[in-house]
Amino acid sequence: LSFHHQGKTLTVEPRRTLDGESPYELTIEKGALWGLEGQNLAFFTFPFVTGTPFMVYESDPAEGTVRWSLAPIIRLWFNRMLQGPGERFSDVAIRDLSGRVVASPENVEFDSSSVDLHFPRLEHATSYVLDIPDGAFMSKDGFPNLPFRLSFTTAPMTEVLETCPVQGEEDAPFPQYITVTFSDWVVPGENYESITLAREGVPIPFEKSSTEQVVYFRPLEPFSFGTHYTLTIPEGAFTNPETRAHSRAFTLSFTTAIPPEVVWTNPPESREGVFRDEPVIIAFSEPIKLYTVREETLFPETDGEKVSLTVSTFENLLILNPELPWPAFPPETRITIHIPPETVSDLKGTPNQVPFTLSFRTGKTGASPRVVWTIPGDGEEGISTDPSIVVSFDREIEKGPAWEEIALHTETGEEIPIERWVREDKSVELRPLEKLRRNRKYRVSLPPRCVQGRFEGLFTDTYIFTFQTELRPGPYEPE
Repeated sequence: LSFHHQGKTLTVEPRRTLDGESPYELTIEKGALWGLEGQNLAFFTFPFVTGTPFMVYESDPAEGTVRWSLAPIIRLWFNRMLQGPGERFSDVAIRDLSGRVVASPENVEFDSSSVDLHFPRLEHATSYVLDIPDGAFMSKDGFPNLPFRLSFTTAPMTEVLETCPVQGEEDAPFPQYITVTFSDWVVPGENYESITLAREGVPIPFEKSSTEQVVYFRPLEPFSFGTHYTLTIPEGAFTNPETRAHSRAFTLSFTTAIPPEVVWTNPPESREGVFRDEPVIIAFSEPIKLYTVREETLFPETDGEKVSLTVSTFENLLILNPELPWPAFPPETRITIHIPPETVSDLKGTPNQVPFTLSFRTGKTGASPRVVWTIPGDGEEGISTDPSIVVSFDREIEKGPAWEEIALHTETGEEIPIERWVREDKSVELRPLEKLRRNRKYRVSLPPRCVQGRFEGLFTDTYIFTFQTELRPGPYEPE
């Protein structure tokens, strides 16, 4: 305690700030003071309760805030009316975690019970402490503030989250513009005009636009195919308008795709006598998907009956099948198929660019049927002695001139009488008219011209397969 007296008045002043809203008792012991006449004062006690101290009760930012502005304006609300700065206002400062002073207020705005402290720009993603010492501010009723400390962390630099095309892409889909998505809302920053876009190392003019987190870069000339581009964004080219955080430096490099190109066709260009019921296959330089199929592809030119096509893809193949008036091209007709730009694209969406035309002339017939599978399989064992034998072809078939020559023989050459018929349009079914012997080998033979396709294409092979009937006890015994 400090004591001051004047006349009959004694002033007692604590040497530290008392706690607010706390009971205290001032005691003056007998003999502690002497009057002017030398008389010892009597014992005296004075109980009292302190009021609410003058202090900060709220702040913006709040304690522990992260991602705070790098050019901070810190607002403090006090629990009493403010008079203004106190004796220690010059000690108000922002410190780093080592205690070093890094910033002092550049400007101060007082309100009736609040104050705004404007500080210079701080570093990205750094923890700081605002230090308000006691006596930095005075209340209207003459009391100094209690000390106050506020911890906060500034916002990190704004990062690039994703781009289109992606970084380092070697087969980038042909874009209309480059998009760069940032981790936060951005607006043009101090280095905005230093952004560059280069084609094969040579800067080119471009336009910039943005919507919150996404920035668009569009060259004034269309992108070129198979060309290397580099977008360079320097640090601080963008800034977040709320936190004032700068964007980090970023470079995007990519190479645009080379469009799919036709590498071969079946039939070849100008081929004569093309089978009527075979699909037209156009092979491209890479796997493809349909992009925009136009009427000039679906309805090819002809010098006779009109034709419509169905279009599909498989891996790198564009497959064109005749649909109308039959599932085959008309006989002896010149067909010209047009594949304009943007009919197909690669799997990333880059469309073909060069128009392509294929012309050929059909023959009188369709293709020869081909065997695709048999029941039983060739060489299969353990077959029933009363089997149903099936030979399946790759297309619809009809009986041919040599239909009756389809035969079933034993391994010694004995012919087994059979019944023959076309099953489900694409298969021949054979049924022996007598029960086969156990543990014996049999041979099925289909001669040329035994069947023909729907459009008169004759079977041209000699097809033979064997099977063995189910076993009986004991070893195999040839006849």
